[in-house]
Amino acid sequence: MKTGTIKIIKKAAGVLLIFLLLIYLYTLLHEGGHALIGIMYGGRIDSFTLGFNAHVTISGANYTRTGESLLNSAGVLLPVICMSFALKFYNRNIKNSVYHYIYAGMSVGITGSLFAWMAIPIISLFAEPPAGDDVSKFLEVSGVNPLLISLIALLLVGMIVLISYKKGMYSKVIEEKSADRLNTEYH
Repeated sequence: MKTGTIKIIKKAAGVLLIFLLLIYLYTLLHEGGHALIGIMYGGRIDSFTLGFNAHVTISGANYTRTGESLLNSAGVLLPVICMSFALKFYNRNIKNSVYHYIYAGMSVGITGSLFAWMAIPIISLFAEPPAGDDVSKFLEVSGVNPLLISLIALLLVGMIVLISYKKGMYSKVIEEKSADRLNTEYH
């Protein structure tokens, strides 16, 4: 095989590995958010599964209405809080492109997870929301106005995007991608 083909295969394998690691990191934070609330309300974690079929099973918790609302929203809130905190330490000047891609991937993934929190409350105004979804459960338990939930989710997306932009993450990823393309073309 040519060295160019080997480089492409290695790069593709690296991208796939990073993608899988990001999924596991996100599901750890998502399910960890649910688990933390369960523990706060006296529950015990019976199972904790990561990956594409991620879930946490909690038994023995005594939830109040607020506690159940927190349980349903913690799966999205813990990743948002962690991403907001991590962005504080983002350094545009680090020379490792993987570092920038991981930050960008998590930023996109977490903001993407908030789209359900924007869409499902609006859908619930006109039709039955999806059964068993965290957003639907939150709507049912909390009694919060669906438009307020959508607005808060939109503000959280805006906050992450704005911080990422101000830190220079998007422009850095574009620079890294351009540099990678040039290195591929000339080698």
